[in-house]
Amino acid sequence: MTTSAQKELEAQAKICQAQAVEIPGSPLFHMGRMGANDIGPVKKLQEKIGLDPDGSRLKSATILQDCIDYLTCKAKAKLPFNKDEKKFLVELYKAFSVGGRFRRMPEAAKLAKHYVKNKGTAISISEKPYTGSVIVKDTMAAMKVYIKDLDKGRLPLHIVKTTDLNFRKSKPFRSVMLIDGSRNKETQGYVKSNGSVHAEQSNKRLKNADHRFVVQAMTRKTQHGFTTVWSVNNRYDFEPFSTSEDNKYTEIPLNPILILPDGLSEYMDSGLNIAKPFNYAAKWTEFW
Repeated sequence: MTTSAQKELEAQAKICQAQAVEIPGSPLFHMGRMGANDIGPVKKLQEKIGLDPDGSRLKSATILQDCIDYLTCKAKAKLPFNKDEKKFLVELYKAFSVGGRFRRMPEAAKLAKHYVKNKGTAISISEKPYTGSVIVKDTMAAMKVYIKDLDKGRLPLHIVKTTDLNFRKSKPFRSVMLIDGSRNKETQGYVKSNGSVHAEQSNKRLKNADHRFVVQAMTRKTQHGFTTVWSVNNRYDFEPFSTSEDNKYTEIPLNPILILPDGLSEYMDSGLNIAKPFNYAAKWTEFW
């Protein structure tokens, strides 16, 4: 006898099958057309030899997005993927890695590539996206005021995190909070009341690598002041599809932008075993 769950699965399979598309063999080829065509000299050369760069770009965008949408439907229904569909997702992430390096986002590239290595081992990334960030610099300044206050009160410095309750209750913390438009999300970023640091949206290198994180300071006092080892420790993973319509997604910065649901990326781990979440960290030292 067919159960209600089986009937629902069969119904969902039919819905997905109606969206079925041919799986492209080389996502990198299509992403290359979408990425390079918006560069002036390349576009002019293509037009000169009779190519239609805008038409090629839109065609590639449609092919990739239609395929992503089809696989998203299957992932939501927890349907099995065939060999070509699994290979497409792995190659898609590898293409992200190549594109990230080309567009000077090496950290995002490194993280995407490591996800589909399917090992789950921890890695380190460069501190440069963080040290060049407006919100990270402002957060560090606020934390240093707090650390000085701890020292004046003869309190132990130890490790201070942006999530620490006492820091969040301190006066310096207010300078990095989003209070009545006090900070511009696009150009300045902000820290939420729970201590989560949100990167400024205009900082593409940081935003595409790590848009939400916690800053940690391990400080010791010296004869000449303080030495702080700053760090960000995070995890590269994705949220599964939720029952609500408010599912998260990642925007792939191409022309036009590709939309990749986080739930599909998560299903690569939980449902397909072709990717694994992992921890990553960045560290830098400051003498002040």
